[in-house]
Amino acid sequence: MNRHERRAAKSKSRTTGHRIVAIHEAGHACGRVLAAPAFELSPADMIDSIEIGSGQVIGRSHMSRSPLLISQAVTNGPLLSAAMRTAVDERNVPGSTLTYQHIARLLTIARGEGLNVDEWLRGQLLQIAMGSAAEAKYTGASVETVWDSYASDQLFGVIRTNRL
Repeated sequence: MNRHERRAAKSKSRTTGHRIVAIHEAGHACGRVLAAPAFELSPADMIDSIEIGSGQVIGRSHMSRSPLLISQAVTNGPLLSAAMRTAVDERNVPGSTLTYQHIARLLTIARGEGLNVDEWLRGQLLQIAMGSAAEAKYTGASVETVWDSYASDQLFGVIRTNRL
């Protein structure tokens, strides 16, 4: 391999990783749009922004011994459905930070008041699964392989939120 071919191969390897991250994040974005009915929002209101390459430390892995999870990308949008957001706002102390325990308690109350928390949960799980599905389709890996690599850490956040 000559110098030109080595440089081309190196350049391709750098962009392939970013492309996989972008496709994975596009899967999450598609999942958000498809989950719009579960959030009682329009598809246009489901995505606020998509950030690629933030490099933000987001916590520790639940599934592996790696010390830290570092975000490669994030799709931002509403966490709660419109009705659930109203229920949370009515009970939340202004300026306080919502913790998993706080959200879980509020969701229990919302469920008791007849809000469709289960539909919201299905929407959350759809968004999470769609990232791995898109990445698997692009890379040719199985969904399970991609899922087990890191996406399951996202699932733990939803599980903690809902105390499943």
